[in-house]
Amino acid sequence: MSHVSQVAHESPGTQRGQPDDAGLIAESRRAPERFGVVFDRHATAIHGYIARRLGRDAADDLVAETFLVAFRQRGGYDPDQPSARPWLYGIATRLVSRRRRDEVRFFRAIACTGADPVAEPVADEGIRRADARMLHRQLAGALAGLAAADRDALLPAEWPGRRCWLCGGQDPGLVREPGLPAP
Repeated sequence: MSHVSQVAHESPGTQRGQPDDAGLIAESRRAPERFGVVFDRHATAIHGYIARRLGRDAADDLVAETFLVAFRQRGGYDPDQPSARPWLYGIATRLVSRRRRDEVRFFRAIACTGADPVAEPVADEGIRRADARMLHRQLAGALAGLAAADRDALLPAEWPGRRCWLCGGQDPGLVREPGLPAP
């Protein structure tokens, strides 16, 4: 075998005399810790590839996910391929694409609803609701204290639930306006 052929069959990051990636992946089926050598050989290159596409923070997460997927799929690795790097790039590319699609869906959801779909922390939501209830009560009290003509001028006539929220959620037909006789 010529020198060119030997170089072509060596895996990037493999030192002479060390098993190629195909051998390590095969060994990792019996001894899972052997897959760590594949990680050590290729993690920096895969991280750089992802970081150039999504940034360093996302790259940290996706490198871990890339190697997790690779570990789980190692039984299907082609043993005729001495280097796992192209296989790992393929996995990383699919994960980058998925991340971008998820991001587009996220922003479309915000555009459609006008609300961030990420849940507000429970404590913040509770505080916001308590503040709104207090303001709601104050507004209802102020509106109830207005003369009927002033209230009619201030509020739209066809406002859904107009009477309901002013009368504590009761059927508006059962609640009389202040100063009006009972029906």
